[in-house]
Amino acid sequence: MIPGNLLSTNAVISGFSFPVKGPSSEDKAIAYELGGVALNDPSQGLAVKLWTARLEIDKETGVGSVYVQATAVVKTLLFSGMGIDEIDVCFDQNMNPFVAYMQNGQGRFYWYNPVIGGMDHTDLPAGCYDLRCSLDEKRPFNIAESDIVLSYIRAGNLCMRYQRDRFTVEYVLRDDLGPSVRLVSMAMNRGSRMQWRLRNYRRTDDPGALQAADPFVADVIDDLYRRSGVSVQSIDTSGLFGTTTEGFKVASEGGADVMVQSLQAAFFFDPAESDKKLRAVLRGGDPALYIGSDALVARDDDALTIDRVQEAELLRKVNVTMVDSSIDYTTNKQTAERRSTTVNAKAESSIEIPLTASPDFHATVAMRRLNVAWGEMETYEFELPIAYSALVPTDVIVLTDKRGKAHRMRIMEIEEDGGTLIVKASKDSPWIYDANAVGVRAEPPTSTTPGLVGDTIVAVLDIPVLRDQDDELGYYVGARGTGRGWRGAEIQMSTDGGVSVGQSLQVDVPAVIGVTASDLLQEVGSEYLSQQRLTVVVPEQLESIDYEQLLRYGNKAAIRRADGSWEVLQFQTSTQLSESTFELSGLVRGRYATAPLAVPAGSMFVLVDDSLVFVQVQQWMTGTTISYRGVSYGQDSDEADWSSFAVDEPQSQQEWPVHYVRAVRNGSNAVTVSWIGRGRLGVETAPRQSKYFAGYRVTYSDGFTADVTSTTHTRASTPSGVTVTVAAINTITGPGPASEAIPT
Repeated sequence: MIPGNLLSTNAVISGFSFPVKGPSSEDKAIAYELGGVALNDPSQGLAVKLWTARLEIDKETGVGSVYVQATAVVKTLLFSGMGIDEIDVCFDQNMNPFVAYMQNGQGRFYWYNPVIGGMDHTDLPAGCYDLRCSLDEKRPFNIAESDIVLSYIRAGNLCMRYQRDRFTVEYVLRDDLGPSVRLVSMAMNRGSRMQWRLRNYRRTDDPGALQAADPFVADVIDDLYRRSGVSVQSIDTSGLFGTTTEGFKVASEGGADVMVQSLQAAFFFDPAESDKKLRAVLRGGDPALYIGSDALVARDDDALTIDRVQEAELLRKVNVTMVDSSIDYTTNKQTAERRSTTVNAKAESSIEIPLTASPDFHATVAMRRLNVAWGEMETYEFELPIAYSALVPTDVIVLTDKRGKAHRMRIMEIEEDGGTLIVKASKDSPWIYDANAVGVRAEPPTSTTPGLVGDTIVAVLDIPVLRDQDDELGYYVGARGTGRGWRGAEIQMSTDGGVSVGQSLQVDVPAVIGVTASDLLQEVGSEYLSQQRLTVVVPEQLESIDYEQLLRYGNKAAIRRADGSWEVLQFQTSTQLSESTFELSGLVRGRYATAPLAVPAGSMFVLVDDSLVFVQVQQWMTGTTISYRGVSYGQDSDEADWSSFAVDEPQSQQEWPVHYVRAVRNGSNAVTVSWIGRGRLGVETAPRQSKYFAGYRVTYSDGFTADVTSTTHTRASTPSGVTVTVAAINTITGPGPASEAIPT
């Protein structure tokens, strides 16, 4: 039983002590568990043999049959059924089989039910999947406290049930793990702790879990051995559990041994065979045994022979080449070198390892390989009596010589000869395998692939002229591409609906065109800075400016409203929210006499800069509809669609409203009207009128009008009660917006 039904506060992770399920689809139909000598026979304990359960499906009938077997135990059928597609197995304290399985999407378990005194099938609640089971304690002294633990995923939670509750009570071990979480395996690990392995684990703040996005090296080696026909019962890579790799290349010729040697070169473990298993043991582990000099078998020469490699034969430089995940998966070489002038070594080693890793890992491998040469220069040979036959290659021992000096060494080879063990070993320096290095990061290669051309997005801005040289009837046009290969476009314009192209221009510089991601509310006027913030999504970086740059018309942008009209505004501060999303603040709205009306989210946003081109149109086009499209360079014109807009009241030649209209009546009923005109060109401190400016139209509510060129007008004998408005006149578009009606 798990104390308090709680997981450990901190993860204490180690490898499993026997084969467990893996993440592959083949693992669904097979399961492993330590058990007794035979079914219903716990007399010799519950960890005597490795048992295997298999699901075998008849291809003709579709019936699935669950069998168990072990060494010297015949294959035994437990039960059969339609729709069984996944199993797991364990045994209770009396060696009765317990099978958790999925049948037609329903979680079930097969067990010895003490209520009925026999084997029984029981359903779990709907929504349970990835059923795993294990007896949590197999040691004889603690059998009385043991329980079968049944675990599964349900509603994004890791749940379990106990044998002592007859599996009727559900306990939640971890909640809110995400909708995609999967339970891979559950069993007792080598640290005598129940251990769960999950995938797609959503929680990132869990100290009770070892979280790794990359595959374990143990899984890679398991897969290599299994591809070579080695049974999972003959593989033990638990020593590499927790060590990860970003990727390993297997698409090359060679046996599993060659590929494992490549991994060995990077992760510093030693393959070995013992107890009929292929093992992988990390270097730098704890000593398996301490041996005194009196245990050594006497020989003609010294009982302990020590050989030391001469410095001149050692490596001065090590080069390691791997695939660098930080530079688009191209190869990268990292070098470790002893640079001291007192070093006599001149040898150099280069190795290419088919791994994908960061530059830091590359450099760490290079440094460790160099340190192995310098830090493990000694080799040892000695003989031990047959009583030490439990020792196997890869074991670390500490041997004390006759002078009392302790030598830490790693056994490389053991040979039995005439009742003695001839042992060859290498010095073991654990500090080597804990050291890390920082790699040199290379610049990613420049892509020469042109990429897709893509379509062209065209923005036609019906806004006032922004430059004196643009004082004509026309529109500002900007364009950008949708593909990485976009290098410009031809903007075509037509007055007959696209039947013929009447005008075209080349655009090579992409404009910053995006959309708004938040609403703008209508402002009372444009005299004051707006307190609103605007979120936009654009393909380019938007920069902040200081207040002086804002006063010099910096950071201008145009936004198109739902009715097709535009507002020109400025922004001072740009805050990046994501790769292409920015929040704009310090807004100055209604620039260039545009109205600060409401703007909904999803409106076109265009940064007003030198990428916009002014396109002049003919005066006779007023009142017509102009069609336009952008044809990307390299794109067939038939692939580009036409859009259109109506030339009704072009803002480029729309005169601006006048300011401060006043009307004064004298005693003879003569009314003098005065106002301040607004030049559309120049700057605010030195405005200029357009060359198409034609004066002002003064309009009285009784129908009287007067066109003047000055900023005052006097009308004699003005009837009482009439009001007056003033509008600037343009020779192309006529009177512009009139002022508010002023009583006389």
